[in-house]
Amino acid sequence: MSTKNSKVWPFLTKWHVMILLFAIVLIGAYLRLSNFSELARFNADQVRDTKIVTQMIQEHKFPLLGPKAGGTTFKLGPAFYYLQYISGTLFGATPAGIALIVPLLSILSIIALFYLLRFYFSEHLSLLLTFLYAISFYAIRYSRFAWNPNLIPFFLFVYLIALLQILHRKSSFFWYIIAGITMGIGMQLHATLLIFMPALFVCTQIYLYRKNHFIQIKNILIISLITLALYTPAIVHDIQNNGNNIKAFFQGTQTKTEENPNLITRFALTSQFFVQGNFYVLTGIEPRKDWLDVKKIIQLKKYTEIVIATIGTIFFIIGLILLIKQLRKTSPSPKKSFLFLISSSVAITFCLFFLVAGELNIRFFIILIFLPFILIGLIIHAFLTHYQRNLFAKILTILMIVLITFSNFIAYKTAYNFSNLITKEDVYGGISIGELTEITEFIAEHAEKENYIIPLDYVRSVKFFVRQNDVNISNITEESIPINSNAFLITKNKKSIKLPSDYEQCFSILEKKQTKRFTVFMLHKTKICPK
Repeated sequence: MSTKNSKVWPFLTKWHVMILLFAIVLIGAYLRLSNFSELARFNADQVRDTKIVTQMIQEHKFPLLGPKAGGTTFKLGPAFYYLQYISGTLFGATPAGIALIVPLLSILSIIALFYLLRFYFSEHLSLLLTFLYAISFYAIRYSRFAWNPNLIPFFLFVYLIALLQILHRKSSFFWYIIAGITMGIGMQLHATLLIFMPALFVCTQIYLYRKNHFIQIKNILIISLITLALYTPAIVHDIQNNGNNIKAFFQGTQTKTEENPNLITRFALTSQFFVQGNFYVLTGIEPRKDWLDVKKIIQLKKYTEIVIATIGTIFFIIGLILLIKQLRKTSPSPKKSFLFLISSSVAITFCLFFLVAGELNIRFFIILIFLPFILIGLIIHAFLTHYQRNLFAKILTILMIVLITFSNFIAYKTAYNFSNLITKEDVYGGISIGELTEITEFIAEHAEKENYIIPLDYVRSVKFFVRQNDVNISNITEESIPINSNAFLITKNKKSIKLPSDYEQCFSILEKKQTKRFTVFMLHKTKICPK
């Protein structure tokens, strides 16, 4: 062997874990950043947030509150806007520049997850699980556009690492600071984290008390002060406005719980949510929402859904059993603390989601995005340990990983390949910046003194982009458009690109342009439209 090779091999042997982790991060970065400025989603929520952040950058007006929590008047803290402000300042005050903080933190979350997993799993199994997270379509989907919950994974993973460090370091002052920072920011990203993160911290302190028989009052005070300091803008707002926002939180909580179904149905809905969330995060296949209506699924012959529900349920039950079993049998150690923290997370979130079971949506599972990878890690470890010398067991495990990887890449390609006329728009979930740019160019080219646009799902997004080109446009129904006036209509592409039949009776086509999944028409109204 040459001298050169004799130096390379020891280097690779020593640093192979870091080299593989770096390769996994590169794969994850590519899947999150590839053509980001074109493919990033820009729906009504992004329009609202971009306007606020642009005002922060241009006029230095900083809001005291953040976005509304879904379905309530309660507003979260403004940390999301402040992070977007940093992104817009660094990368440009454009929709893509303001949103770029989301994929960047998602990339960093890949590294954070690896270090979190290392508290329990071996280096190689942790790398494998981290790879599955890096290519998870669910994780990628919620990293490719700006929305406050999409920042959760990074802050949550670091928070969990900090709590585990607190449990096992004699001098944990630094990690209390990290826990305070991540909790202070995380609680402003999603309403459930307002309860989940403090509750998990309390569980950690109870665990420490049982272990050491004393409470670190000074450190608890530190984390509380840091959390409150980061939540200062929202606190100031409530002081100035007689606590209106915190009142809205309790009113919203009460409304959501009152509208929920009975206890048995709540338990079933919450269990279904956990099973579906785990399956979606791992495979990239989004399940239907009505698994509990077994009769309807059978009548509609949704056999694929039955198979998915069966596999998902078996996976979750086995993973949960292994989690509880390992927690009970593992002696006090970092591994025991890891299992305790994950079990506590499952218990707390199950109780939270149980309270609002009637309002559950698969996107809420982002606060548990780490769970599927831990459960499959426990299953793989138990399976390979039991069949340690069985070659078939190893082949079966490799085959499962290949199928999971393939499934996620298919979901990714389906969502972000806009070349097909027949698209599953719900997989992508909106309209992209690239599509809006092309639509805007067409409208700006054919704009007149007075311009109308017939309303569509993404009219706010279109109007935002059009106004960036100094073109004013009013959304108006087809019946209200004056005769002999022009109007723009945007339709979703189907099998063929043509004007919908409802418009043929009273409009003629002046111009049209296909833009990926949409077609924009410039129409001329020739007569009164029939009602």
